[in-house]
Amino acid sequence: MRDRELEESIKRIIMGFDEAILKNFIKQERKLWKDIKIPLTLEGFLNQLTKDEMTTIRQNFKLRGLSSLKKNELADKLKDLIPLKINTVLDVLDDERYRILKKILNQGGYIKVKDFDYKKAKFFREFGLVFTGKLNGEKVLVMPMEIMNVFKEYDTKEYRKLVKRNTLWIDLVAGMLFYYGFLYNSIIIKKVEEYTGKKPNVVDLPMVLLSASQYYEKLKLTAKGYKNPAVHDENWVVKEQNARVDTPYYPFSKLELLKASKDNYIRRTAQTNNFSEYLKLLYDISDEEIDDILRTVHDMINYDFNIEEMINYLKNFLEIEDIEVFQMIGQLLIDINNNTRMWILKGYTSIELINYKENLKSNNTNIIDINTKKKIGRNDPCPCGSGKKYKKCCGR
Repeated sequence: MRDRELEESIKRIIMGFDEAILKNFIKQERKLWKDIKIPLTLEGFLNQLTKDEMTTIRQNFKLRGLSSLKKNELADKLKDLIPLKINTVLDVLDDERYRILKKILNQGGYIKVKDFDYKKAKFFREFGLVFTGKLNGEKVLVMPMEIMNVFKEYDTKEYRKLVKRNTLWIDLVAGMLFYYGFLYNSIIIKKVEEYTGKKPNVVDLPMVLLSASQYYEKLKLTAKGYKNPAVHDENWVVKEQNARVDTPYYPFSKLELLKASKDNYIRRTAQTNNFSEYLKLLYDISDEEIDDILRTVHDMINYDFNIEEMINYLKNFLEIEDIEVFQMIGQLLIDINNNTRMWILKGYTSIELINYKENLKSNNTNIIDINTKKKIGRNDPCPCGSGKKYKKCCGR
């Protein structure tokens, strides 16, 4: 169960941003979008940065022996060193970031943007790839001329294969984290091998995931591995998972993981559909508002909130005064709860886990594929989607 301090922290996050955090976010947002001129050189933009901002770039490229330099001296060094080191960043990019760079290159060095994500904008700036600013009052992403020249030469058929590989790695891990909550680095390496059929380089994969965690919200680096950002206490998740040491991780298909890797993903089930239809019947509520509710309910279930707490959350948006409405919503939430894949259950729903254990008790030699409900032979393909035989994969 959650302790009181953790419970209060989760409730604050669920109910909205802290005012101080919001004010700081607005301040940083304004800082990102200052007036800028094009074409842009590295020297021209670096001279507009603070010493601290240039220090961040220096640290990201692991450039040593420059910490004692004055601001102008550091800018002069960085303009020469960044083009030489930019390959270390390009090698870990995925399809989304590659396409942004390609679009900027194709359009002569800059593109207009509207609501570009704050974290993503920071990533590009803090690695010297693309800088943010305003041109004629419109937000733009601008690539320095020196970086354009390097990227143009770097953009080969082999490089695009590398980007494709990185994209698959990131999406698979993000999908796993959606369902499992947290994974140790060693387990990530093993599972990526299972799903791709190739053992990932033990240096390349961590670097790709680290870069992705700096750009995306969907995976977050911890001391021992990676977690879904919705997980506020991975130690609690790990403790609960370890209490089920005899239960394997649920064998998702590759397609299921790739779907779950998408931003704001919602796992649609008969239970969530029934809940959505009931809310539409009673309330003037949009699909977007229902989706927001479903995402929050998903996280609350994963954090072991009870039905009453979930209904109290809903009362912030819906009038639930009628006893019959209260009872109906409660029953619908129970149905969702029983069919939600949980971090602490290693991706199983509570009903699936009960069935899994019953199957083991009734006949330890009969393994059931939860997706097809059919028995799995030792020489059959493993249901996890690895492409290996069951006896050489999850059946080991």
